[in-house]
Amino acid sequence: GLVLKNNSGIYKVKKLNEIKIRIIGYESGSEKGAFLLENGGKVSATSRDFVERYNRLSRENEVLAEIEYPFKTEDGKLFQPRLRNLTIK
Repeated sequence: GLVLKNNSGIYKVKKLNEIKIRIIGYESGSEKGAFLLENGGKVSATSRDFVERYNRLSRENEVLAEIEYPFKTEDGKLFQPRLRNLTIK
């Protein structure tokens, strides 16, 4: 990444990759839970709104997670994945 400094603070700029990947399930948690991905990984649901949207969309559609991540690990998992959006296939 790139770090920029000025008089009012420090800003980090990171290069992120994006992927759309199918959600194959949901794992509940105390607040939000996580979505299970077809590559064997998971991503935090981030908010209750995403959980509600997933429940609504998954009734009749295949749901894809739009995820951003810095890189893939040696075993092909997404490192620090962050959910950006849910879409249907």
